[in-house]
Amino acid sequence: MRSDLPVHRACLAEIDVEIAEVEQRLAKLRSRRAAIKGLLDAYKYPVLTLPNEIVSEIFFHASPPVALWEPQAPFESPLLLTHVCSKWRQMVFSMPLLWSTFRLAFTPNDMRPSADRQIALAYNWLKRSGSCPLSLDIQHAMEMDTRYPALQSFYSDLGEHSVHCGHLTITGSFTAAEMVTPLLSGSMPLLRSLHFNFGRLSQPIVLGDAPLLRTVTLGGRARSRVTLPWAQLTSLTLLEGILPRFIPMLQQARNLVHCELNVFLNPQHGQVAPDLHFPRMESLTIKAVVGGNPHLDIRILECFVTPALRRLVVPDFNLGNDPFDTLSSFFAKSSCTLDSLCLTYDERQARARNITVADYRLAFPTISSISLRHQD
Repeated sequence: MRSDLPVHRACLAEIDVEIAEVEQRLAKLRSRRAAIKGLLDAYKYPVLTLPNEIVSEIFFHASPPVALWEPQAPFESPLLLTHVCSKWRQMVFSMPLLWSTFRLAFTPNDMRPSADRQIALAYNWLKRSGSCPLSLDIQHAMEMDTRYPALQSFYSDLGEHSVHCGHLTITGSFTAAEMVTPLLSGSMPLLRSLHFNFGRLSQPIVLGDAPLLRTVTLGGRARSRVTLPWAQLTSLTLLEGILPRFIPMLQQARNLVHCELNVFLNPQHGQVAPDLHFPRMESLTIKAVVGGNPHLDIRILECFVTPALRRLVVPDFNLGNDPFDTLSSFFAKSSCTLDSLCLTYDERQARARNITVADYRLAFPTISSISLRHQD
């Protein structure tokens, strides 16, 4: 019989005692942990106690303005909300409205892999948006190859979503304009606003059926080749053109409430224009660039008849040598009563006359707000 067996038995007994002590301590720690966890589980973060419907409204109203989110910028998109907790992630993915607003910006630095990634993300957003009205902002700051299959396919597929477009902004190059033609030609029963700015078009575009369209911004030489339901518009902005190019569009948009014209004033154009009657117009903004003598008296106001006008923004250097007479004639012809008159000026134009806001207030005491500011 081995003589060391009693020693091993004694050692084993000591180990069993230590294990028992450790297990007893572990049991106490587990009991304490369970008690603390119970307290934590019993506490609910206030925001997590809100009904899903209210949280959804918070998500929606806290989201950026139309067409601000970019799919390729995850920290400026609904994807950011999906990283907070599993509950929010499930809610965000179940809210089509959050995915119905996004912007695609193709810049000169974009390579095809970058463009491909944007397009792939856009497909995901379109899928998640369901049947919600879409707010799309597509910017082409570079010439896109019309033979680029991925982009051609994307615009073709996007045309199928035209029935869901609520707000649409498309700006960019000539080749991009050719590709978006099918989108604009489709039926858009939900479209409320359109911003279209392209240099030129090889073929005219007739906007599809858009009974809710009220707000339009047009720019570039392509503007004259776009046919819109002018009579139903209430807000129109025309960018960078001469008055004769604007007149055919203005003559058809007689129901405007708000109008902004960015006009190149040129002594060879537009000194004589037919009267344009706008019985409902309340706000008229004229932004002008004079290429020559800053005192050139073109008197663009003479062609407007706006009896309901309440707010006028006009370059003071466009009011001629006697701005008080020009404005008085306009007010008398339109029989309007202004609440606000804003006179703008461009620092590049040398202003020979020294007329202050006080002079205008003295001449037109019934106008409650008169201001003078830099033209944007």
